[in-house]
Amino acid sequence: MSHSHSYFLLQGTLLRTAVALGWDAVFLLPGCADPYNDKSIRASRGACFKLPIQRGTMEEWMEVSARHGLTPIAAELDRRKGGNGSNGAGNGAAEEALGAVAGARVSLVLGSEGQGVSREMLEMCTPVAISMLGDMESLNVAAAGSIFMWALSPGAPMLLAELGAALGPQGAGAAAGSFGK
Repeated sequence: MSHSHSYFLLQGTLLRTAVALGWDAVFLLPGCADPYNDKSIRASRGACFKLPIQRGTMEEWMEVSARHGLTPIAAELDRRKGGNGSNGAGNGAAEEALGAVAGARVSLVLGSEGQGVSREMLEMCTPVAISMLGDMESLNVAAAGSIFMWALSPGAPMLLAELGAALGPQGAGAAAGSFGK
């Protein structure tokens, strides 16, 4: 599979995820693949026709973000910036964090595979990284973008509450332990 083909599939996946999770629009900076290319349309399952897509410069993106009151957040490749998942925060801290994220108006910036977001863009945004608990350097942009979009969507607290109720007071450890019996 050629690099170009992979890129179209990733963009299509991200567009499909954006529609599924209720994101309002997509802004494509110079160098992004054409969302209306045959391969991208197929990978997006037509999502490119279901939400506004705008192309423009970094300055135009900044203007759109400011006009709509969006906080710019950039997906950072450096896994150390996202923590190691063992910050000691209890359920109260997690609930507080979910409350802060719920209803937040953000402009999520995703970079290219391998290079990530440019240094210039990182300086204009709040960089965040997905905590990597396993022995893996990074996720591909489609996986990382999907995780970020879900975490910033109203569905995140609902699913976490549903999982909490399903696991009950025993928690995930008890559920995981029952598989080995």
